[in-house]
Amino acid sequence: MFTVLMECSSCLLEVSRLCLFVIALIYVDMFIDKAQLTISECDMYVSTYVKT
Repeated sequence: MFTVLMECSSCLLEVSRLCLFVIALIYVDMFIDKAQLTISECDMYVSTYVKT
């Protein structure tokens, strides 16, 4: 009985680790998208200032 519980807990640990990894990936992806957006905005501002 105890070994079954141990196996179950280790399995749950793996699943939670995987979930955390996926969540972290999603956050990083969102952050990169926002960073690219701000970089492109900066490029736009710079190009408009250079033209004038």
